[in-house]
Amino acid sequence: MKRAALTAALLAALSSTALAGVYVGLGIGTNEATEGNADRLVDSGRSYRLLAGYQFRPLQLGTRTATVAVEGSLGGYGLGLLDRTSVVGIDARQFSLAGRVNVPLSNNFQAFGRVGLHHTSATAENSIYDTAGNGYLVGLGLEYRFNARIGTGASVGIDYQLNKVELSGERFQNGTAFDVLERQWTLGVTLGF
Repeated sequence: MKRAALTAALLAALSSTALAGVYVGLGIGTNEATEGNADRLVDSGRSYRLLAGYQFRPLQLGTRTATVAVEGSLGGYGLGLLDRTSVVGIDARQFSLAGRVNVPLSNNFQAFGRVGLHHTSATAENSIYDTAGNGYLVGLGLEYRFNARIGTGASVGIDYQLNKVELSGERFQNGTAFDVLERQWTLGVTLGF
């Protein structure tokens, strides 16, 4: 029993930003999008993500201390749509709201998972290609937390996120929707307050 209490206290101490509070972050990465069984999405591009969240007080899970957060983000990426013989450049923007759970591993490293909902809006030079839709996201990541001597701490991390969305627009089969799966690797930083 004493060993479990000592382990829990040690894990809580290792997380330098385990206190409740607001955090902001940004990330850059890659994006690959595929559409159902079709091959119309041909170009993958860079992605970015700006986020803000609120981390609640730590929860005790047996011998581990986990933190739960709610975060919203604005992201974007570029892709190409093959339409007959040409590739149409499309800029996509994504707004999301997600829940996040962080679990300390050791030496300020944490694993985290994210689940949420998002809205994607894609625009092209010719508005006939504009499309929008709603979907869900799920992701996993790893981060290193440290004292940045500003705010309550900072972290640097990498995550992999899947975004599933059903898009519809004027150009796509008489307005019918099509499914898109986006795969994003993101390298990011956060700062807590």
